[in-house]
Amino acid sequence: EGGEAELRFKFKILPKLGAANIVFSAEHNGIDASRSASLSVRPVTTYRSDFSAGFNKNGDVTVELSRQLFEPLASQHISASTSPLVLVDGLHDYLENYPHGCTEQVVSQVFPRIGLMSHIGWQDQQAQLQEHFDQVLLKLRQRQLSEGGFSFWPGNSSVSEYPTVYAAHFLLEAKELGFAVPNDILERLESYLTFYVGQQSSDLEQARVRANAIYLLTRMGKVTTNYLVELQEYLEKNYAKTWRKDLTASYMAATYLLLKQNDQAEQLIDSYVVAANTKNIYGDFDSALTQNAQHIYLLARHFESKAKALNYSVISEFIKPIFEGRYNTIAASYSVLALSAYASITENSDVDAAIEFMAQSNSGQQVLTRESAPFAQANYDTDTTAITVKGEDGLYYVNVQTGFDHQSPTSAVKEGVEVTRTFYDKTGKAVDTIKQGAELDVVIRVRALNNKTLSNIAVIDLLPGGFEVVRNSINNAQTYNSDLAFNNIDYVDVREDRVVYYGRFNSAITELKYKVKATAAGTFTVPSTTAESMYDRSVKAISESRNFKVLAAQP
Repeated sequence: EGGEAELRFKFKILPKLGAANIVFSAEHNGIDASRSASLSVRPVTTYRSDFSAGFNKNGDVTVELSRQLFEPLASQHISASTSPLVLVDGLHDYLENYPHGCTEQVVSQVFPRIGLMSHIGWQDQQAQLQEHFDQVLLKLRQRQLSEGGFSFWPGNSSVSEYPTVYAAHFLLEAKELGFAVPNDILERLESYLTFYVGQQSSDLEQARVRANAIYLLTRMGKVTTNYLVELQEYLEKNYAKTWRKDLTASYMAATYLLLKQNDQAEQLIDSYVVAANTKNIYGDFDSALTQNAQHIYLLARHFESKAKALNYSVISEFIKPIFEGRYNTIAASYSVLALSAYASITENSDVDAAIEFMAQSNSGQQVLTRESAPFAQANYDTDTTAITVKGEDGLYYVNVQTGFDHQSPTSAVKEGVEVTRTFYDKTGKAVDTIKQGAELDVVIRVRALNNKTLSNIAVIDLLPGGFEVVRNSINNAQTYNSDLAFNNIDYVDVREDRVVYYGRFNSAITELKYKVKATAAGTFTVPSTTAESMYDRSVKAISESRNFKVLAAQP
């Protein structure tokens, strides 16, 4: 009585993810008391969603699973159909679970679902979609600047042109489908678009975005003939041999049609060629998939007979990058819009009745329960190693896996970019052991390889268990690049279990610094730090994972 003592308990973390509660109970002379501590158990890998997709002429296909997930928080299902619209299933999951939040990606999570509301299979999601739509509106309002355009990240002071035009398209589609879009947002946005289309283009990329903006202004009810004439004169002068084969011409054709100038529209709309490996790629937001999707969307919306006339080879060329994993958020979003618009005028709803799914695991094979959501679909367990799909000839399939992987990277990965992370004590010495309660300097070093400059790179530093970020060190975060003229960090996002930097990196090493505090004693696995392009999935780096020991503080 009146004294103190210390007891030490050791806990082993089991593979059951999520909330964990530890209860300490004490009893003396018939009196008892208890205290509890809440923890969160997570693996050393990040939560992610990806999918594989393909087409089989003969109808039957076996999908070998590339990931083995922890059962808690895992979601795994396979969908199949004779309609390419089934690809929406994988693209939607990819967008819904995408971990970053620039303006384009915030819009992309909801934009495609707006387009799907005209299909009966998704109409029961109206209430849920309204909630997501309201959240996007709030974020867009926070990012709308005085000029009327949107910034790329919260707190940025300049308008990001392409994402602004993209967000305008989203808001117009939503308004036409009955969603309540505030007039003040649209009026300010219209003012910015009017200013933007009046500017002189500097290259074909900017001309393409201007053509998109002119198209949207026309849908807002503005007479845009003069803008079209000026743009066409610029294109004839600078890109006379190529511009009619560019997406620019598709947007101009759709605009001419809206302006009731059908002859000019017909002259331009047939020049674009859907090709999966076109070299006409500019910047992070553009790719063959992105451009092809927009062209097919415009065909389905404004040139219905031409969209119906598209043959299998054209659609196959369009979706080929999806099968090969060459997609990003904006390409996925536009692909859903294109597939939805195309299916709405061509789809036969009485299909897929004969599709069956079977799962293979170490315990044998079993027939999976088939659902329709809205396509033939089946969920499967985490011990599954392969899925067999049986159905009609000409079968599209999508396999979606979302969750935490059992296996963490065992070696460093350097694909277009390189990243390392080191912990330093207060003396500046690199360490892998520290006393409980001490602070450490985290230094992340990033550089682009092959003498390139990479934009829109996300550097994700996942913290070990028992570590917490010293918040004021982020406010004063140090960034050093030996090329002193290179200003590269656009935004920093601090979360409970990680710090994420977004920016540009060149061949000079950039150092990102902040502090963490070791709050719990024990031996912890240090997760890998990753650097990845948000728009080019082939650019990624993973640092080596290792252990870190925190010594118990003295009582």
